[in-house]
Amino acid sequence: LKKRFRDKRIKILSLLRSSPLWGRCTVEEESAGTHFLLHLPSVASDRLLRQKARERGLDLRFLSDYERSPHSRGVMIFNYACLDTDQLPAALRTLGELLEECQEKLS
Repeated sequence: LKKRFRDKRIKILSLLRSSPLWGRCTVEEESAGTHFLLHLPSVASDRLLRQKARERGLDLRFLSDYERSPHSRGVMIFNYACLDTDQLPAALRTLGELLEECQEKLS
């Protein structure tokens, strides 16, 4: 099981590195079990990002859902235990588009 999740994490991080998000986000705690933290480059609130993501079929969880601190804003909890990696490239593109859209509206 440990090897399975390690291999899955490696694949997910590889897909992330080849996505439009790479270079705009940072990964933290990538070896923390079946999740890691993804710092998103957005000035939009986590609440707005979650709402807009739901409209596009994405379910996002943020550190701010669990911790009230200025450092938790814009930090997505990327849990991949049940994630279908075949759907991930499209989801990452959608997330990238969402971040661009939120950035444009707030600029």
